[in-house]
Amino acid sequence: MWESWWKLREAKVRVYSIKTDAFTIESKDEAKARKVLDFHNDVGGWRVSKTDDIKLPTEEYKFVQNKLLEIPVYESKEMEIEDECNTDAIVEKIVEKKQVMIRGLYAGTGKSYICKRMAELGYIRLSSSVLLIGYYRNLRVKL
Repeated sequence: MWESWWKLREAKVRVYSIKTDAFTIESKDEAKARKVLDFHNDVGGWRVSKTDDIKLPTEEYKFVQNKLLEIPVYESKEMEIEDECNTDAIVEKIVEKKQVMIRGLYAGTGKSYICKRMAELGYIRLSSSVLLIGYYRNLRVKL
């Protein structure tokens, strides 16, 4: 690409942009480019992909300052569960709070089971806005 760019530059062809394997030049410079580059349809050859609807930049190297976004800091709070065996009550509490991280210290504490129960109750479906982040090993198969 570097050698090809230098060839175009020496032939007085203005290159507006460079991609991995493509240059954007003006249509009027195509004949000049054909003289200095190897145009053919085989591997390694240059070709013209399109000449219509190309919007060339009107300004060269314009610096635009981005506005800093304010990122809120979220604070996590623990949610008290009255009856750890009542899965439906836990699901209702999750739906009420909307943004919940289900955590358990040990395997078998019911994290995946709660997600499965949410699906059975109709809270989780393809068009749902519920995001589940959990252990991959079994949850994907059960839902």
